[in-house]
Amino acid sequence: ASGTAGALVTYGGLALVFQQGLEGGGMNTLVGTALVLAAALAFALYQLLAQGFIARMGSMLFTSIALTAAGLASLLHYWIARGSLAFPVSGKFMLIAAALAVFATVLPSFLMNAGLARIGPQATAMISTLSPLITILLAVELLGEPFTPIDALGTVLVIAGIGYYTWADMRAQRLVTGE
Repeated sequence: ASGTAGALVTYGGLALVFQQGLEGGGMNTLVGTALVLAAALAFALYQLLAQGFIARMGSMLFTSIALTAAGLASLLHYWIARGSLAFPVSGKFMLIAAALAVFATVLPSFLMNAGLARIGPQATAMISTLSPLITILLAVELLGEPFTPIDALGTVLVIAGIGYYTWADMRAQRLVTGE
């Protein structure tokens, strides 16, 4: 029951923001939402399935294998989409690519998987609720995106729903284990 309440609050927040975006963006909002939903489902599946592998092989080896597979898949996609593996080789491009690789991919991946190994998926999910806040902050500051009261309310509802769901799940586990 508590999981349902948390999910309803979270989806209510998403619906609120989605409705506002649909009015301004139309079909692009639907396509974008579908892509974000697919990415969120894939990431949730990854978090659920990764913990067992991380426990068996360690977070460092698991992350190295996962990043190698992701890199190869990205190169394959680029080759299929462009017909070659020729990349722009300007110094600025290489600097940006290296910064993205290290600070937006490699470092966060190792840290997240180390966290999964140490504190488990529930606590990791709770901490990851900060991600939407950071994304919103960057969109507003760097991209000049508007942040309306509806966006604020939707954000609060999503974070509250996730927080409540996580809290209720942890409480139920404590009751089962008798802690």
